[in-house]
Amino acid sequence: MRKIVCAVALAGLFGMCTWGQAPDPLAEKPYPVFGGVEAATLVRATPAKIPADAADLPRVTALVVVGSDGMPTSATVANQTASPLDDAAIEAVMQSEFLAGSLKGKPVATQLMVWVPFLGKDQPAIPVAGSVKTVRNLKSPTVVSMSAAEYSEEARRKGLDATVALELLVTEHGEPLQVHVILPAGSGLDEQAVKAAQKYRFKPATLDGVPVPSLLTVEVNFRIRGGMRP
Repeated sequence: MRKIVCAVALAGLFGMCTWGQAPDPLAEKPYPVFGGVEAATLVRATPAKIPADAADLPRVTALVVVGSDGMPTSATVANQTASPLDDAAIEAVMQSEFLAGSLKGKPVATQLMVWVPFLGKDQPAIPVAGSVKTVRNLKSPTVVSMSAAEYSEEARRKGLDATVALELLVTEHGEPLQVHVILPAGSGLDEQAVKAAQKYRFKPATLDGVPVPSLLTVEVNFRIRGGMRP
């Protein structure tokens, strides 16, 4: 029998990839940040207006679609727990300025994760975006448990070696909320990779010690080693 090896590689793309949110029907369809696509960047952040009766509540996070002209076209809160600060966060993000993403030097629409840290009524809530290398006190999520992907029967018959790339949103509770294929392999392996990723559990990303949603790309590598036994 052939030995089947399914390996998983994780790469954090904070603020640098889409996770399948339905964009505004009138907006450009955002490109996934994969295969040479560069994400949009936040170039000027507009502070949020902090409601007096909600100043001590946790921060919220926004996912914003940035068009090829650099203008934000839509945004939604990624946190699973609703907050009275949600509207203030969205308003601040939509009023901020961005540089459009690109593909081979051409501007394209992409989706960007923006964190809006509400640290108290005496501190401004200024949106931030980027990676663990560029955002102060941002820490990546870490894997707590990971299920192995099963090899599909079709791929087994073909003796297929392949890699499936996924993008997923890790919630502030450490669960994958959305899992989408961005590099398919076919032969039933895409479905197997998604099924396995939906069972992953993480210690969530944190910003200033507070759990926040984050975006990841996941590569599931399917390999068959050894020859068929007679």
